[in-house]
Amino acid sequence: MISFLILYCLGCDNCQKNIFSIEEIKNFSVRKDGIPPSDGGLILFVNVGLKKLGVIQKSRLITLYNDSQYSKIYNNPYNFLFEALNQKILFDSKNILENGGFIINKDCILEKEYKEKGLNGILQKYFTMEGINFYLKKSDIDRTKKYTLLFFCFINKFKIREDEYIGLHIVSRPEK
Repeated sequence: MISFLILYCLGCDNCQKNIFSIEEIKNFSVRKDGIPPSDGGLILFVNVGLKKLGVIQKSRLITLYNDSQYSKIYNNPYNFLFEALNQKILFDSKNILENGGFIINKDCILEKEYKEKGLNGILQKYFTMEGINFYLKKSDIDRTKKYTLLFFCFINKFKIREDEYIGLHIVSRPEK
């Protein structure tokens, strides 16, 4: 049996209010033009503990839902994603790792900078904009900083994909 703990967060910065609405969660599955997106590779962030993040692809998180006790607790994947992406489920790190994800510690210095300068300050300093997408300016940035920066985009509803061919993360503004 997969061990896991469901914990409603009390007092953590990202858990006091929902990041995503249930409608936004459902929109992960359908584009405005009605065509299903090829977003199984979307990079998502889930709660695995204080100052830690689980980084997992959308398709792998859905697999975790389907193959675990979560499907018995949540009556549909939308409710599961709603709780998971709003950081209200405390996942066992083992479950994330077994499903192709990984764990990082949040970079406290970047977190302080984000709180002081906001998302626009972070985007201007660390990202380059090309067309409608953003890319990290430095390809040699360490993993913790890279995924902490991407997490700030995530909690601001940006979609994040990794282009494995060119080795870059593509960050797209939320659809309006």
